[in-house]
Amino acid sequence: RDEKAGNDGKDREARISQWEQLRDYILDHLDQRPVIVAGDMNSLYHRDDVKSVFIDYINNTGLATAGDAWVELQLNGNYPRYGQSLIKDEMLDKVLYINPANSPTPVVPTLAELDTSGYMKDGKPLGDHFPLIVTFAVDEPSALDEQSEERLGQTDDAPVYTVQGTLATPESEGVLIKKGKKYFRNRSSKAF
Repeated sequence: RDEKAGNDGKDREARISQWEQLRDYILDHLDQRPVIVAGDMNSLYHRDDVKSVFIDYINNTGLATAGDAWVELQLNGNYPRYGQSLIKDEMLDKVLYINPANSPTPVVPTLAELDTSGYMKDGKPLGDHFPLIVTFAVDEPSALDEQSEERLGQTDDAPVYTVQGTLATPESEGVLIKKGKKYFRNRSSKAF
């Protein structure tokens, strides 16, 4: 009711503050494991600037990539724009995934669908909307291709860093950064 009357400013501020707190907590505790955030978030992209405050913010850190499984699979990656009208398939439920840049096994959403059959009793939904079910696959780690390996191993004096910003060593694995470009090294990679 408040939203329709335009009296929900404090509610929107509170939701965005909660998204910022969640984002900061995740980034502060990020390791090599992917993170999945799921639930009825009471946020719609057109109403709350979740894409900018949560997804884009994480992606812009270079520490991880974030995405919304429903948007990626059902809306072809086209996020509803903040400030525009409600679109038909926009959802309160969110299943977001965060892959750390140094994760050897990132997750990839493969299926996102509403549970329209298991959430019924006596022909009626159990809640105000159907829950979202997402299936993820785990990507297998991959070594650097030969061209990337050569660039990382160039004999110039450019330093190589880990995604945490520390100087890499020859034993460093995962995502490494040299001259602003990312390279992945696993145990089988030799050159530095």
